[in-house]
Parts: sequence; structure tokens; C-alpha cells
Amino acid sequence: MTLDKTAAAEALAEIGASQRRSSSLYSYTRAAPYMALAGLMWLVADLLMQFSSFNKTLIWPVVSILGTIGFIALALTQNRTGSRPGSVAEEKAKDGVFWRIMGVWLTVFVFMVATFIVFQPSDGIQTHTFIGVFFGSVYTAVGFWMGWRMVATGIALTALSLFGFFEVHQYYLAYMGVVGGGALILSALWMRTA
Repeated sequence: MTLDKTAAAEALAEIGASQRRSSSLYSYTRAAPYMALAGLMWLVADLLMQFSSFNKTLIWPVVSILGTIGFIALALTQNRTGSRPGSVAEEKAKDGVFWRIMGVWLTVFVFMVATFIVFQPSDGIQTHTFIGVFFGSVYTAVGFWMGWRMVATGIALTALSLFGFFEVHQYYLAYMGVVGGGALILSALWMRTA
């Protein structure tokens, strides 16, 4: 059986589309647990901030420390599972991914702290909205490489954060916990589907 140029080009285009879809689905599968954990952190911390009698200045720091431990555990688990032992070069590359993830996490943390020091938001709602818009923008930007589901998540998170800032007042933290945390949790579930 011989293929003409048109059939060969179509076959190659189909293979390329299949590879891109496979890559996106793999990336979604790897990112989903991180998004679910971030969403759970956001949901729990904001609901505690809104409704609990705990010391409000400790809630987010404690949840962030616990979440960071969870992120590290996820990174280490993903680094160790899901692939068979390979060459020394493959193992070094796998170890490099863990350190890149940790480097990105540290860079984001330093950026946030520096931003708050420089701009000194006047209230917690400004701070909280900035974080929602910032991470919404990050998810959107990452989505341009990873896939449209991440873009949709980022746009939704940004829009919901801005809506909350301008329209939700008395129960702002509960709103942000449910829509911000919920958006990430639902997106994580969405990303795990084919």
C-alpha cells in the first residue's frame, strides 16, 4: 500500500495532534493533585477565617506551611512513581524536575512577600484579591503551554476574584474560599478526565 503526499501529510498531522493531546493529558494528570491541594488549602483557610474563632493571623500561615509540606510530598511522590528506572541521565533529569518545582514555588513565595512589602495593601480584601488574580493569571499563562483547561481555570479564577472584590462584602472570605478553592478542586477533577 502506498500513500500519496496528501494522505501522508494527513497521517502526520493526525499523529502530531495525538501527541499534543497526549502531552496535555499527561500534564493535566501531573498538575491535578497540586491544584486539588491548593484548592483545599484555600477553601479551608478562608472558611476558618470567615467563621472560626481561631486566631486569624495564624490561619493562613499554618495552612500554608501544611500545604507546602503537602506540595513537597506530592513532588517527591511524583518524582519517584510513574516511571521505570532509567539511565543515569534520566534519573538526574527526574531529580532536576523536583528542584525546578521547588525553585518555582520559592520564587512565587518571594515575589508575593516582596509585592506586599512594596505595595502594602491597606486591607486583607485587597491582599486576598491580589493573590486570586495573581494565581489566576499564572494558571492562564501556564495554560498556553499546558492546554486550554488550564487557561479556562485561570480566567475563571481571575474573574471570580475580581467579582468578589467589587461585589461581595460581608461574606467575602467565605465566597472566595468556595469559589477560589472550589474552582481549583473542580478543575483538578476536570483535568483528570480524558
